[in-house]
Amino acid sequence: MPLGYLFLRARTELYRKSMLRKYYSKGRNYRSIVGSRLSRDVFFKASSATLGKRNLFFNQFTPEKLEDFPPAKIAEYIERAENIFSVGFKLFGINITIEPLKPIDWCLDPRSGFRWDSRYYSSYDHLSLEKSCDIKFPWELSRLQWLIPVGQAYHLTKNERYAAWLRSILEDWIKSNPIGWSVNWACTMEVSIRLVSLIWLFEICGSSIQWRRDGFRDLVFKEIYFHLEFVNDNYEITDINGNHLIAGLTALIIGASFLDIEKTRKWRVCAQKVLLRELKRQILSDGVNFEGSFAYHRLVGEMLLACALTFKFQDFGHKNYYQELRSPLLKIAAFIESYTPPCGRCPVLGDNDNGRLVAYGTQSVLEHGYLPILIRCCYSEEAVLCPEVFFSECMWWNVNVKLDSVIKYDFNSAAFNSSGFYFLKSNVDYVCIRCGKLSFAGRGGHSHNDSLSLVVTLDQVSLFVDAGISCYTSDPELRDLWRSTASHNTPQIDHNEIKGFRGMWGLRNDSDARVDYWTDDMEGTHFFGSHDGLGEDYDRWSVSREVFLDKENHNLYWIDQAKSANSFRFKSPLLLHPDVSVDLIDDSSLKLRSGSRAFRLSWRSTSPISIGVEASEVSFSYGEKTQTKRIYFYLNNVSSASIACRVEPIRGV
Repeated sequence: MPLGYLFLRARTELYRKSMLRKYYSKGRNYRSIVGSRLSRDVFFKASSATLGKRNLFFNQFTPEKLEDFPPAKIAEYIERAENIFSVGFKLFGINITIEPLKPIDWCLDPRSGFRWDSRYYSSYDHLSLEKSCDIKFPWELSRLQWLIPVGQAYHLTKNERYAAWLRSILEDWIKSNPIGWSVNWACTMEVSIRLVSLIWLFEICGSSIQWRRDGFRDLVFKEIYFHLEFVNDNYEITDINGNHLIAGLTALIIGASFLDIEKTRKWRVCAQKVLLRELKRQILSDGVNFEGSFAYHRLVGEMLLACALTFKFQDFGHKNYYQELRSPLLKIAAFIESYTPPCGRCPVLGDNDNGRLVAYGTQSVLEHGYLPILIRCCYSEEAVLCPEVFFSECMWWNVNVKLDSVIKYDFNSAAFNSSGFYFLKSNVDYVCIRCGKLSFAGRGGHSHNDSLSLVVTLDQVSLFVDAGISCYTSDPELRDLWRSTASHNTPQIDHNEIKGFRGMWGLRNDSDARVDYWTDDMEGTHFFGSHDGLGEDYDRWSVSREVFLDKENHNLYWIDQAKSANSFRFKSPLLLHPDVSVDLIDDSSLKLRSGSRAFRLSWRSTSPISIGVEASEVSFSYGEKTQTKRIYFYLNNVSSASIACRVEPIRGV
């Protein structure tokens, strides 16, 4: 670990102990103690005088721009806000209702009923693995992103009812969460994302009548300062840093640009330097985030984009940092365009907790296509075309977008060798394969046991999907099942894992995956990959998968092979999209049907083969599960195995 990082980590630990002794003792109010020591002149200079004039990463819509705002979109935002008032909002599959004049339980997991008590933030065992509770519920609620639609409605209508409601929610949160004394302070990343939400709400609603009454605007402004100070004093530094550190750095850069005083400038300078170091560690040479998850790639991309836009528009000598982010961001955009299938909804490879830095639009959590548009806008002097599905997201960022009726799809096959992602594509076909080194610098992190796993769309129909994941800490055994070899569309020998589990957030680097062959031309794309073993007996096994996409006929072929010195049971599963039904055609083929479309799945093997279809589940969104089916191919008691499969459209059905 670099010396500078050791210093930051040591400082964080000292801070936690000193704050407990000085300020966080029971009966002491940190907000009052520190707030009274802050110069009143600082707040007048930094808040009221510059309200609405800071040029940050988000779009505030000047009166001139508001005139061009589509009336249908205004009605859409009003409807979203009114729905939150009347019926509530969805949080990880559970409907949350906000009752007037009733305090919100900010520390409750509504699914299990467990509530975290109030204590010093570093004393929490917030995982609470023995209690079957999910810390992500109170954390997600306290990110305050669910307030954004109401803030949007206020900004577009100037209806003080919305501003008053937002004020009541924030007053309740501040009262219920003393600084450092609730579970919502236990993770710096959560404080960082909440800080960004508070800054956005302050800029949007700070000039309202409701917020200017009784000193509430100054209260929120000071709360922003307290959050910023907390993040600066609680860097999430480990031996291998990930998206948590990037979130903290993003909050410091945005927050210190918002609250531009001498003290915060020093915090920002440090954060900028650490960010550039982390870029080289966390963004691989092919532009892919090193955690092995599409969802976290999107999240880190959003955070880096927010930093780049802040550097671009703030006059703090940031132009060099703005340009330093250009190449990695454009590569991040290219990877998103490659992993996006024709339907626009990305597969859930690796972990997914629906995490966002900000969430302005109404698109599905699986639709990442807005981010490449925003990134290209960031580095373009001209307006960038944006399809309507992403327009409600992009227009709230500080970029120049122009409405377009066409959704562009990148139909070029692509190999990302450093991260181990391979995409076989045509204009209507999509195959995703994971085959490479273990992510997170060999620790696994948010990766799953998905080496050689297939995700398949043929002729614009999604057929085989990744299982995703529905939970983290609430059920460790279920989490292991979701990320296991058996849950993925990859060959498996006996019940062995490709890589053994190392706690909840890691995998053992038991086997090496490699790509032996990759070609792409007008006729098709050809992939051949393998790994040298499974589990602790890695030296006994050899597993390979060869895949060919016929672009002209929209056919997909693959061959699975395995060898061992001892006999074994070979299994090759295929998890179907929930919209796909399956029927037997004959002894060597199945019919896969989705709506009015049908496909033939056929196979052959050198050994007697058994076929099974069983009920299964897929999770496209954290906390939610959808019923589906899984097909299994079995070869029993063999020392070598080979299964050849083909999927082709059935015409005229």
